[in-house]
Amino acid sequence: MVTNKMLSGAVFKVSPWTVAESRRAWGLFGQVKSELAAHHLCNRLRERGYSLYTLRLYDTEGGVVTSLPAEFLKYFVAPVFARTLRLLSATQSWKIAVASIIEGKPLRQRVARLKSVQIIHLSEPPSRGLFRCSTKALHHVVPRLFGDGTEIFFFPETSQMEVGLQMITPTYLSNRQVMALLEEAGFCAALLRDSTALEIISNLSLEAICETIALEKINRCLHEELRVMQERLMSLFMKYPHLEIPKVCELARTAALRQAQKTARMFPSIWLQAERSPDELTAEIAGFYIPRRNVAEFCCVVKSTTPLTKSKHWVAVRVVFKENGDFAFKVRYITQWFDFVHHEIVPQSVQELLKSFFNLEDLENG
Repeated sequence: MVTNKMLSGAVFKVSPWTVAESRRAWGLFGQVKSELAAHHLCNRLRERGYSLYTLRLYDTEGGVVTSLPAEFLKYFVAPVFARTLRLLSATQSWKIAVASIIEGKPLRQRVARLKSVQIIHLSEPPSRGLFRCSTKALHHVVPRLFGDGTEIFFFPETSQMEVGLQMITPTYLSNRQVMALLEEAGFCAALLRDSTALEIISNLSLEAICETIALEKINRCLHEELRVMQERLMSLFMKYPHLEIPKVCELARTAALRQAQKTARMFPSIWLQAERSPDELTAEIAGFYIPRRNVAEFCCVVKSTTPLTKSKHWVAVRVVFKENGDFAFKVRYITQWFDFVHHEIVPQSVQELLKSFFNLEDLENG
């Protein structure tokens, strides 16, 4: 049986967020130069009644759900974050500062089609931009930001045009600049893709935030949505009994292998070259969602094991069901994650690994 096992029983929680966690995830406190400066900034914010929180998704064992495929984030998590922003600020419009884009399409292509988004400043590449967005449009905008950047900040728009401009400079911010931002905006949130978290800086208590965003209702809606999704999938299986899930996994497996080979050619290092002929390449359905009546998207996790590495590939496979009882498969999205390099490699292999990675003919002379 295919289920959304990565999200089954998961719940959103609001919890205190530390300076160290914010710096590791490149949140607001990661924008100042040193840890000491970050702690001084935190103390000044507390003196003014501000606290630091995060809204994250937790699994049934109480651990934070991390490394979700981008499609899951866009479909199940982004709407919750957009709703949270709307409820925590009464502003009619937002300034969105994007300080770093690391992959995907150019930012201009992703937001230019949205009439509700005004580009105030944008430089590419690398992409650093400041946008104005209406509160009503947040549910369209936030999903487009997932999977592209790690430093995306939301400020309620004030009468001052310069709010947020400091965030997109390539240099670190001073504590004075951060304090000026918060004194002007009164609220700040950061979308942290790597930790699938929404960092929140507010003068509300934890209990007040949970009540304001109706956290219990959010979780009930998530579980109800997952239940309805499951019923729709079972209905499709009954209508198309010849649909074989192994075909979906095999397509994901083939796509992941092709991506690994492509990456190995681009970066000729030992551990990537090993991806060309994995000892083991297994695929399983991590979950699914149904965006339209006749379309289902399965997110597969493909695990690759080689003599030197273990890696994961998130592969989104779209299945389009046709009125004649047939269906078509298509790979939509592939993301590759390298878990770790085995430590059981001999010293000679380590030397060859470094030579390959840094493209050195002679490591000793280099």
